[in-house]
Amino acid sequence: MKKLSFIFLILLASQLALSQCDKDRHSALQVDNWISCEMSENPNTERGNTHWIMYDFGNTYGLQNTTFWNCNSFGDTESGIQRFVVDYSNDGLNWSEFGEHELSMSEASTFYEGEA
Repeated sequence: MKKLSFIFLILLASQLALSQCDKDRHSALQVDNWISCEMSENPNTERGNTHWIMYDFGNTYGLQNTTFWNCNSFGDTESGIQRFVVDYSNDGLNWSEFGEHELSMSEASTFYEGEA
């Protein structure tokens, strides 16, 4: 009986170690999207009222790689973005532009993994 319990615990722990139900799969349901509905005043005052996301890491870090995701909802991929600007700041007051980028329309697929 101890051997059976041990095997069960190992199987349970291996399932809990995976953060997603399906490996390499992602939701294409609208309820799982993080959508900015209304424009608001951008922390970079030069941008005015826009759709924006700000990450405050609490410290200065070098960013080596990142992945950007577009709207991936079935029947709603045209709601995604095409062009965006990345600005950065060490104090939240003085901003520098890292660059303007383009993002392809997603595939509305559970295999969509964004763009590097």
